[in-house]
This record gives sequence, structure tokens and C-alpha cells, in this order.
Amino acid sequence: METPSQPLYFDNNATTAVDPRVVQAMLPTFTDNFGNPNSEHAYGWRASAAIQKARELVAALIGAHSTEIEFTSGASASIRRALLDTESGHVITCVTEHAATLDACIDRPDVTFLKVDSEGSITTEQILEALKPNTKLVSLAHGNNEIGTLHPIREIGGALRAIRPDVLFHVDAAQTAGKHEIDVEKMHIDLLSLSAHKFHGPKGVGALYRRSTPGRRVHLREHHHGTPNVPGIVGLGAACEIAKLEMARDRDHMTKLRDLIIETLTAIPQITLNGPRTERLCSNVNLTLEDIEPAMLLKDIAFSSASACTGATQSHVLKAIGLRTDNPLLSVVRFGLSRFTTEEEVSALLKRFRALTADPASYAKS
Repeated sequence: METPSQPLYFDNNATTAVDPRVVQAMLPTFTDNFGNPNSEHAYGWRASAAIQKARELVAALIGAHSTEIEFTSGASASIRRALLDTESGHVITCVTEHAATLDACIDRPDVTFLKVDSEGSITTEQILEALKPNTKLVSLAHGNNEIGTLHPIREIGGALRAIRPDVLFHVDAAQTAGKHEIDVEKMHIDLLSLSAHKFHGPKGVGALYRRSTPGRRVHLREHHHGTPNVPGIVGLGAACEIAKLEMARDRDHMTKLRDLIIETLTAIPQITLNGPRTERLCSNVNLTLEDIEPAMLLKDIAFSSASACTGATQSHVLKAIGLRTDNPLLSVVRFGLSRFTTEEEVSALLKRFRALTADPASYAKS
């Protein structure tokens, strides 16, 4: 088998390639429009105007108002701000959340960690049953970064608003922003975190949405953020603009490829799917392999076996759904798709996988 000069890229849940159109939008911020937006002259005004345009584009993607968008260094920073700069009190979250959420919750004095079922799902009833008189915040990921489970965010948000309107609802949308529809009004979301690099924007920039509706304004401790990252912010805005226009097509494209991979590989007896079959991220495939060594694929395919943000050998998500991650005969792989993943690349992935499972010794020598 001929080895390509560069492995096929299937790690888009960790990060995506920057869309060339995003790069083009960013380039002027390094040359003509390089001013400091805090400066009181024409260069500063132009940079400030570019930030405002990006703020409007981010807001449009999630159904918010531009005044409700705050720029950060990424979803992890936004999550920490949402969890640590809100009013103290009881917090409800889930055992399968991203490490950024779990780490921030350690610094909260009263937290309930909800358990999940074998597919990584929770129910609205679990949330409501966990409420206490002093509950101030519920924080959930829209889509799980490892096994792709989608939580019923709209249903949960509606129930919270109807029963406990005093409780804030924070959503980690790092994996779903730009891929799945988000409307903070219809979903009754008060705080939302996202990262540009998860949907073809640049690394090092993200946003926090915080509701400013009269009578339901979210108050956070204020911080001085220094000079804004103008190139990154402009890139995030461009990524949001493209995603809003092309989301339906991208989602259909990724879902088709996702389902093809799942159907083909789970037909192999030693391979099973982790997470739900349908209510999952359009971009995510997570599989358990029995007595198959996936490391041999890494010379041909770039993929992940856990969250790239933790580097952990034993995933807390897989443990939560009951998978024996300490079993030496089991391996777990995660394939992430994007708008740029092609059918030819998926065909090549499946061909290599079939070759590995059919004759591991020959594959290792190829």
C-alpha cells in the first residue's frame, strides 16, 4: 500500500483547517488595518469598526444581539468566565463535560454532577430533580467532544425557564457552533461559549454570549482584557458568516460521511459505536475496537482516541458510559469530519481500516 506524503486528516473535533476565505478576511488586519482599536485616531477607529462587524456576525450565528458578545481566547476561557464570574451558589452539570467545565466546577463550593446513560445522554427530568433552592446555574455541553452525544438543550432550557426562571443556563457550544443550529432565544440560553478553530476559524479566539435582555441581564465580574486580538476576532467573524450561509449543506455533507463510516465499520464484528446512533454531532464518529491495534493507522490517518485538550490515557467520558478503558484488548478511536472532508478521503479511510482488520501483520509491513 502506498503511503501518502501526509496522513489523511480525520481529527476535526480537535481542530479544523482555517477556511481560505477566513484567511483572506484576516490578511488586511496584518497590513492596512493594523491599528490598535483602543487608539483615538483613524487607524484605531478602523480596527474598532472591524471588531464591531465581527461581533455582529458572531451574534447573527446564534440569534443574539451584538452587544451580548464578548471576545475571549477560546471556549475554555469563556467557560471559566461563565462558571467562575457568575453569582455563587449551587451548580448543576454533567460528568461527561469538557475538562474546562469540570476544572472550573472544582472551584465552585456546591456542584451536582449528573450521571449519564450508556450513550452519554441525560434527561430534562434529571436536571429538574437536581434543582435546589440555591441553584444558580446549569452548565451543559450542546455536543460532547469525545462521543458526540447531543443533549436536548432546547427542551432543558424551556423547562428551566418555565419552572426556575431564576436559574441561569450556560451552554458549551464549542463542538456545535457553526455546525448545528443554535438560537439562544428559542433555546432559552443565558450564557454560551464557542471557539473559532472548531469551525474553520483561527486558533486562540472565541466568544462568550451573555444575555442582556431587560429583566434577565446576566451580571459577571468585569475584567480588563487589554488589547483585543483583532486578526483573530475578524477571523472568528468571517468563520461565523460562512457557517451561517453554508451550515445546512455542511451538516448534510458531514452527516452523510459520518453515517457511511459508522455503517461500514460497525459491520466488522470487533467494532462497536460509542454514543447515540442519531442524536449525535454530525462531525463525530467514536468507536471501540476489540483486539485491533489502531496505532498502525497513524502513519496513514490523523485521528484521535480521546480529547486533545486532556492528553489523558483514560477518558472520563468513556468511563462514565461504562466502557472498560483499562481492558488491554480494547482501543477507542475518534474520527472528526469537516466541510472539507471528501468522499474520496472517507473511502481511503475505510479501505485502510478493512485492510488492517483483515490482515494486521501485512498492514504493519506495508
